[in-house]
Amino acid sequence: MLDAGMDTLIKNYNGNFGSFLDDYKEANKLTAKGLKDSKDWRSMSDEEWKKTLESFDKYVEKWQEEMDKKLEKQREAGEKAALKAPPGMRSIAASQAMLAVAASGFYVGNFAENDTEPVTEEE
Repeated sequence: MLDAGMDTLIKNYNGNFGSFLDDYKEANKLTAKGLKDSKDWRSMSDEEWKKTLESFDKYVEKWQEEMDKKLEKQREAGEKAALKAPPGMRSIAASQAMLAVAASGFYVGNFAENDTEPVTEEE
């Protein structure tokens, strides 16, 4: 059911919904000119492009540094866990520690006696 405002608009077209629909489509058509922004990327100067690309480069470098830190934390956690675990459980302890770092971003690194699970700060 049409709301009152839409019903009035259609009546202004003498009930000719097709003509109303055509006019509505034309009035609400998206065009490149209508969408053009004053800061359109296509009209950016060389200096603006340089600043934009530098900001992307900084972001990528920062992300790469964070990934390197996380990988190093994982490696260290795996090594510590493997050294502290009983001989038959070293690979499992290392993989669990590495997964814990990957999931949380940090590793406490303490193990209880005869236990292959890391002891968290809460325990």
